[in-house]
Formats: sequence, C-alpha cells, structure tokens
Amino acid sequence: MTAYQNELVVDFGEVGFRNSKHRFCVRLDSRPLMQLIEAAENAHRVYELLLIDRPGDIWAYTSVVLDKLPPGVASRVARAREKSAPRAEGQTHAWPEGTMPFQDFDQLFYWAWDDTEPEDEAWLNHRDSGVMHSFAQQALAMARAAQSRLAWNDHLLRHVVSSVRAGEHAYCFLDREIARQKSREHEPNEPVHTPAFYKQLDQLLRDTELVSVAYRANGDYRVLRMLATEQRRRAQRTGHHAGNALHLGALVNRTIDNEAWDSEIWFFSEGLSQGDLFIEGGGMGATTVKELVEVHGRRLSNVILSVRDEGEITGFDREIGDGWALYRRQHPDGRRVSLERIADRRHSKLGPVLAFPGRGMTLFDYEKTVVVMGSEASTATRSTLALVIAEWQSQGGDPLLVVCGETKAFEDAGCRDVLVAPQEEVGGRTFHSWLGDALLRVRPWFDVVLAINAPAWAAEVLARQAARTESLWRPWIVATVDVEHLNVDFTLDGNVDEMLREASQRAKGMRPKLL
Repeated sequence: MTAYQNELVVDFGEVGFRNSKHRFCVRLDSRPLMQLIEAAENAHRVYELLLIDRPGDIWAYTSVVLDKLPPGVASRVARAREKSAPRAEGQTHAWPEGTMPFQDFDQLFYWAWDDTEPEDEAWLNHRDSGVMHSFAQQALAMARAAQSRLAWNDHLLRHVVSSVRAGEHAYCFLDREIARQKSREHEPNEPVHTPAFYKQLDQLLRDTELVSVAYRANGDYRVLRMLATEQRRRAQRTGHHAGNALHLGALVNRTIDNEAWDSEIWFFSEGLSQGDLFIEGGGMGATTVKELVEVHGRRLSNVILSVRDEGEITGFDREIGDGWALYRRQHPDGRRVSLERIADRRHSKLGPVLAFPGRGMTLFDYEKTVVVMGSEASTATRSTLALVIAEWQSQGGDPLLVVCGETKAFEDAGCRDVLVAPQEEVGGRTFHSWLGDALLRVRPWFDVVLAINAPAWAAEVLARQAARTESLWRPWIVATVDVEHLNVDFTLDGNVDEMLREASQRAKGMRPKLL
C-alpha cells in the first residue's frame, strides 16, 4: 500500500526587515482531503471527490496550520477570520482555531513591486516551488487512488461513479460550484442502531418476495443507504428503473438527495406508502406499530422490523434480538399481490396489460416479459394477443414476442420487433441455441413469461433461464395446459382467446380514468 505524506512543513525561519524579524512557520495539512475521501466512501460527497482531476484542485482540500506568524501576517489572518465568521450567534466558525483554508491563506499575500513585504515575498516565491508542486501531485495521487477504490465498492457507489464518468449524473449538468455545494448537502449522521439491527435489515432486504419498503424514523443515514444500495443492486441485475426494481418510501426528518445517488426514495411529510417490509426506526413520537395494526386496522406489511419490542401483535409472529424486534405476518401476501398494492407508485404509462381472475394475477406494462406464441395457437388467439401487444408497445412497453408459425395477425396489428422462430434447425444451430442467444441479446432478465402453446424446446430454454433469476425473484409464468417444463403459476385452460380478451378488458378497467 502506498504511504502518502499528509503534511508539509513550510518554515521560513526569521522573516522581516533588519531590525524587525519574526518567525514564519506554517504546515500544509491534507486532512480536508482525507475527510472528503472518508465521506465519499460513505456515499456522501462522491461527485465532489470525482471532480478532482488536477494538482491545483487539491488546494481546495488543504488547510494551513498557523504555527508561527509575523505580526503583519497574524493581523491579516485575524481580519480574514473575522470576515468569515458566522453571522448567527452560537454557530461554530468554519475554520478550526489556529488554522485556515489554504486558498484563503494564499490570498493574504500579494506582490507590490519594490514595496513588497518580506513575508509576502517569502510565501509567493515558495508558492510555486517544486516542493509545493510535489505536495500537490502526491495529494492528487491520493485522491485518484480513492476514486479508483470507489469504483470497486458496493452497487450504489459503482453506479454513481460510472454515471459520473459517463457524464450522465444529474450533477454533471450543473455549474461546477453549485454541483460541489449540492454534493455536500444532507450530511450523514452517525448510525443509530445496533450492529445486529443492520444485519437483520440486510437479510430482510434480500428477500425474493420483497416488492416495497416503508421506513418511519427520525432518520438514519445508514438505513437509507442500505435501502438505496439494494434498490440499485436489483436495478442493475434486472435492467429495471430503480423505482420499479424496489419501491422505497420514507417518513423521516433526515433525508438524502436522490439525485446524488440516482435513487428513488419517496419522502413523505405525512402518511406513508405501502411496504412489504415496514421499518420502525423510532424517534418520531408517532403512533406505535401495535396501535396502527390493532387499533386503527392498518395493514402495514408482511414483515415489521422495529427498534423496540411492542409485545405481541395480532396476526404476527414475533422474534426478539439485540436492538430489534421482528414481526412476520402469519398469512403473508405473495409477490404478485404486493405488486398490485404498489401499482400506482410505479413508472408506468399503460398500467395493467392483462388481468386474469384472482388476486395477484395482473401483468403490468413495466414488467420485462417474454411472450411465446406456438404454432398450434388459433388465428383468433393470435389476433387477440396481437392487439394487446400492439397497444402495449404503443405506450412504450417492450415485451419480447417470439412467434412460431403464422405472423400475419401480428403484422396487421402493427406489432414491432417480432422474433420469428426458424422452421427447422440449420447448420447445427438448434432451436434451443437460437432462443438462448436471442434471450441473452434482447431479454437477459424477465419478470413474466406468457407461453401460449409454446413448443417444448422453447419451454426448456425459458425454464433454464428462469432458474438463474430466482436468487432475486422468480418469474411469474402464465401458460396454456399443453406447455411442459415450466413451473406454471396461472394456467390458461379452456378458450384461450376468450380468456385473453377478458383479461385485457379487466386490465383496462383497472387503469386510471381521465376526468
């Protein structure tokens, strides 16, 4: 590991005119730079750290320790300190006693031709010396090493770094100084919970059934970062918009800037959105979770993680740990039902696409879907599904449509990007490899499979791909009765054309109405 010099002693000895010489000694300290690096590693001021690109940039993160000053310099420092003093009573001065920012210190000195003071001449000549340049270059190397480490950190930091380097981060379009100031907002507070609480939360966030999280507390930066990191992990794995990957809502006093993280956390001033996981962090003086459930009849979530033991809660099993109490609903809702509960908070233009009978049987337009139409499907079924797909695509949806056999119905409806299956295997290229390559290229992740009379080879490929995604969440599979190899969640049994038409009409009835 490279050892960096964090301090440079600048000792001019006795400086002044013949009969009035005084000691002039200061130290340049890289502590502000190290504080910036530490903050960035905690996902704060990341953009600011990544702005450092030149040796001259590090002077903004260098302080001067004022060891010995000639009287003339000391009086200049005193005036500068007074000028920068906080206006409100009781506020702490931004400059720790005995120090000042390098840039402010540097501005105290100037050339005045033959009238230049000895102290000014000493500093200004040293200012551009090789020693100073070496110190700046070493500090820049330290900053660049920290920048590189960020790119190998967690999912959240990796995403922020890559978006900044690609010029796509929200702050990239701001004035440089404004971007720096925004990067400094929402300073983190110290973690307020026990290590066991955070460990429990980390495990809960990896739940494959988890669709949404609601957080109520005074506000803990570490909890918010954990939520945003899991949201980004899911978004990167699936290709979903952050809010569609995991919905996050918070009723807190201490917030973060979503633009800084490219996250999507809904911050509420009153009330709170649905959450399969409800985190009660305390500090709000609000109605207890137990009262919300038992007195007010609120259906909070499937799982409640609280900082306090609230006793038994009707309908929940309880587990107690160090600094946490965990409540699990005895009859929890599944993932698909949870998606319906949070539907109005999603990034969606069309809304429901198909809604089959029963709870949790809705296909939404933002879901990454693979539709396979087998050659045995009737003309009526093809025509009905073609109209559904065409409407979906017209509103920005991008289902992957694989058609075996006749494609006229889809062409007539105006469906785009229809993937037509080959009629026979040619040149050693199997049906399996053809579809596998197509999925890898166009739809490496999918949330839903709609398989209508899908051939066995297509079902086998989809089954293998579905197994790879189950560590995040298992795809929802809708298929006709003749489809094998797939673990089907809803079976289209009977008149498939009629079932699709009814599902389409039911979905349209669920969409918001324009007044």
